[in-house]
Amino acid sequence: MKKQTKAILLSSFLGAITYSGGMAGFDYYDGEDFRIGKFIFNFIFFAFIMGYIAKRSFKKQAENKNNK
Repeated sequence: MKKQTKAILLSSFLGAITYSGGMAGFDYYDGEDFRIGKFIFNFIFFAFIMGYIAKRSFKKQAENKNNK
């Protein structure tokens, strides 16, 4: 696996787990029960968004590096 792919997956996973945990914490603080479906949805949605952003960022960095 390429170094870039590992970085994208790692950043997506860490960002998504942090976001999902934070949202679950806010729900708990508001007195709501933990809902696994909502946690998984938040995790998958945010991981997809973070992966897309990281991929675009790495691609742009590579293009800028090649143009110099």
